[in-house]
Amino acid sequence: MSKGLSRYKNVDSGFFLKSVLAAFITLIVLVLGQITYGINQLDILQKKIEESTSLQFEKLRLLSNAETVGVRRNASLIKMTLSKDEAERRHQYQEYVQYNNYAMNAIKQLLLLETNPKNKELLEKQAGKLQQVKRVQLEVISILQAGDIEAAKMLLLNSAIQQQNQVRDGFVNLRENQQNQVQIVLKKVQAEYESTRTAILWTGLVVTIAVVLISLAVLFRLKNHVSNIETELSDLKANQSKLHKRATRDALTGLANKSQLNRFIQQRIKKSNKAAFAVMYLDLDGFKKVNDEFGHAVGDRLLSLAAQRMQGMLRESDFIARVGGDEFIIILQSGDELELVGIIASQLIAFLGEPFSIGSIACKVGVSVGVAYYPMDGKDAGQLIHNADQAMYVAKRNGKNQYAEFDGSALEK
Repeated sequence: MSKGLSRYKNVDSGFFLKSVLAAFITLIVLVLGQITYGINQLDILQKKIEESTSLQFEKLRLLSNAETVGVRRNASLIKMTLSKDEAERRHQYQEYVQYNNYAMNAIKQLLLLETNPKNKELLEKQAGKLQQVKRVQLEVISILQAGDIEAAKMLLLNSAIQQQNQVRDGFVNLRENQQNQVQIVLKKVQAEYESTRTAILWTGLVVTIAVVLISLAVLFRLKNHVSNIETELSDLKANQSKLHKRATRDALTGLANKSQLNRFIQQRIKKSNKAAFAVMYLDLDGFKKVNDEFGHAVGDRLLSLAAQRMQGMLRESDFIARVGGDEFIIILQSGDELELVGIIASQLIAFLGEPFSIGSIACKVGVSVGVAYYPMDGKDAGQLIHNADQAMYVAKRNGKNQYAEFDGSALEK
């Protein structure tokens, strides 16, 4: 009887040990399965993050390029109508063709990348508008080549520039819409990440209760993967911050760019209650000679130093932006000091006219300044900038290294 009981106990103990071993093996399989599942899900999510954000950032880059070259194309046309030198006109025409090709290529690439039907439709409409602008601009060039400079100027002012501004606004809207889509993608990825991480952690926690040592190994690996994903998300947020900075700041000088300038002027107009303020358009005289003689590195350093000089002369309430290669715009915000604009312009001309020391190289440039006033010379950002630009070209024609105020009556005559 005792032998039978002992045999029974041995059998029962063996069955128990086998059951525990089977359960332990089952738990190990679950842990390994959970590890494999977690790694695969995190890898899939990581690839999805990289692919989706890379695509969105590429679209933003193309839209920014299309907006920038559109403004440069218009600037080339304006310079063609103002220049009396045939060689300079040919040079500006070559730049115009180059910028036009850049814009069309950017649109084509965007259409290839875009999968959203609504966005694709907007891009196709924008391409149509770009073609319309191109036809008007080519007509300006044709009239200019025929020798009728005044007719070319009138067509440029009355049609080409207005249509180009509409195209530019279209690109601005598309880019802002694309930035919103980037935000949506990042939020969606963040939600998927949180959901995936929560599922993995809970499953790991349940398994940890059964097998501590195995669960510690699982949590260790899981922690590494979660840390990697968090690092990826942190990098993506940092990239988003950098992208926003690139979208609103000039990379070379750190000043505001054209997009930020337009936004600032519109906000200033809304808050001003029709209080006057001045828009100053500055273009460095002789910069191209420095660039050609000493190279782009010296030219870029000269632009940075010039930006620092201008910033040093301005007050905290004033605003400065770089809008082109060697072109800057300053907004003087204090409406009660508009009578001092001429003094400030003269001080800027004198200060920027002092030599720049770049290593062992001494560079000297001048500056032509055009001034337009709100609301007398324009009701919106585009009109104010355009009129200040026109005044700047008057200063250049009058001998450079001086300033001129916009005179609308002179254009009408």
